[in-house]
Amino acid sequence: MAAGIAKGVLVRIESLMLFLRVVESGSISRAARESFISQQGASAAIKGLEQDFGIELFDRASSRLQLTARGRRFAREAEQVVAAYRRMQAVAALDSDVGPSEPLRIVTTPHALHVLAPVFDAYRHINDGEIPLLFTEESLFDIVETFPGLMPDVVYVINLPTFMRDIIGRIGASFEPVVVSELMLCCSADSPLADRKRIDAHELAGVPIVCYNEALLIRLVSHVLKDIEGADIYVQTSNLELLGEMMERQHMVSFTDSLSVQLNGLTGGQCVVPIDGSVRFTTGILGSAESEQARRFASFFKRFFRTTCANYLDRYPIEPQ
Repeated sequence: MAAGIAKGVLVRIESLMLFLRVVESGSISRAARESFISQQGASAAIKGLEQDFGIELFDRASSRLQLTARGRRFAREAEQVVAAYRRMQAVAALDSDVGPSEPLRIVTTPHALHVLAPVFDAYRHINDGEIPLLFTEESLFDIVETFPGLMPDVVYVINLPTFMRDIIGRIGASFEPVVVSELMLCCSADSPLADRKRIDAHELAGVPIVCYNEALLIRLVSHVLKDIEGADIYVQTSNLELLGEMMERQHMVSFTDSLSVQLNGLTGGQCVVPIDGSVRFTTGILGSAESEQARRFASFFKRFFRTTCANYLDRYPIEPQ
């Protein structure tokens, strides 16, 4: 009985998360892609919420997807419920209540530091901010260059592209994969590509591309485009505001990854499209965390994804390197 109740609560929470994505994106199909489920499944989940709570969330008489007045109030409450549930998930991911309070040093790549920010923030939160996290940003190549001479009291979190066979062979079993991500096309909501279920990489020939100027992301995008004549990165920028403007006003396209969408969502007015022939990378921990503080964080890091992203892990399972 208890297991059935827990499963029912989980289903409703996931439906609430999906509902909030629909509200944010203004589209069930786009929210479904961001949630890595089918459009039919997303529609059924929204209808299930309406039936469970006896409320009409969206005005179906309108030509656009708009919330009803009760739907807007429901959305405000849903945001609070989902936020509280995420905090509980983070607490559940910590497998010990008491740990050392000295600072923990984490060496990671710029891309991983940005994408995994919600994970690091969750660790700070459940420790009441009493454990300082000290970050050192290094490139994947610089980190691997020091291997196997890694510091035992430091956690090394890296993103490892599946096509970098030399690095995979060098570090071998010293790398523990935790979660997989896939490169995705990102475009404005009014782009001709926005409502596509998928896009073939060869269709990007001649399409103006703007890309965030981060080494790993550039390497991933370049790998996808390398054999496509007429496909290239037009603009590289570290200005996210400028990147968004180019996508919105100049109808340029960009790239993000599935894990970033899962953890951070999308900027308003943007959507993602899966790419046939895309590339994947694995996020995980390099080396063995030997200090108590490092072991505690490494355990939390692994449990966090199993606790909060079960459906995502099913969609992107870890495969043998």
